[in-house]
Amino acid sequence: SSSEALSIVKVAIVQKGYPTVQLESEKLTSIEDSILEEMIKIHQREGLYVRFEKCSQNSGHLLLFCADKETSEWLIQIVPTLRPWEGAELLTLLGDDIPEIFVCKVSVPEEKGKKLEAERIFTMLEISNQGLNTKFWTVWACRRIENGHHWNFSIDKGSMFLLLKLNMRPYFGLGRLKFKTMFPKHQSLMNRMTADMIMCLPQRAVSLPVTGQSGLEGQLALD
Repeated sequence: SSSEALSIVKVAIVQKGYPTVQLESEKLTSIEDSILEEMIKIHQREGLYVRFEKCSQNSGHLLLFCADKETSEWLIQIVPTLRPWEGAELLTLLGDDIPEIFVCKVSVPEEKGKKLEAERIFTMLEISNQGLNTKFWTVWACRRIENGHHWNFSIDKGSMFLLLKLNMRPYFGLGRLKFKTMFPKHQSLMNRMTADMIMCLPQRAVSLPVTGQSGLEGQLALD
C-alpha cells in the first residue's frame, strides 16, 4: 500500500573509506549473515520486531529496505558493532548519501553449447577492456534465452564511465557485447557523465563512429 511504501527506510551498508574502499560479493554475503545472527539474538526482547522488505547486493555496498523506522534505527545501531571479517569497519548511509546504483542488462552467448558462468564473463571482459574492474559487480538475475543467457549486473560508477566510453559495447572474446541500462532514471546521470567525458577530451581527440555489428551481436537478440 502507499502508506507502507512511505514507511520504508533505505539503509546502505559500506566499509569505512567508501567509495575508495568497496566490498566484494563474498563480504556482502557475510554482512547479511551477521545481520541475521543479530536478529536471532533479539528473539527474547519484548516489543522489538525487526522487519525488512528486501535486501540487495549492489556494486560495493549492501542496500536494505527497512519496513519501518524502528527497524532502520535498530540496523543503524548494530551495524558498527558487526565484525563479519577481520578488519571490518562498517558504516550506514541514508537518503542522498546512498550510492547511485547502475544495473545493466546484457545477453551472453553460450560457449560450446554451455552456459558461461558470471566469473568467466567478468574475466573475459577484463582481459579485453583496459581499466574495467568487475571485482565489485554483482549478479541481480540470470535467465535462459536461445543460444545463451540474459544477465542483469549491478556495476560500479567507474565501470559505467568506461562502458560509456566504449558506447556500451565492451570487447568480449572474438566480438563485442551490448550493455543496456535497466532503469530510465539513469539516463540523465549517464548524459551528465557523457558530457563530463566530452569536456575532458584533449583538443585533438576525434570521436570515431562505430560501424556495423559484431558477430556476437548478430548471434543474439539483445533486446
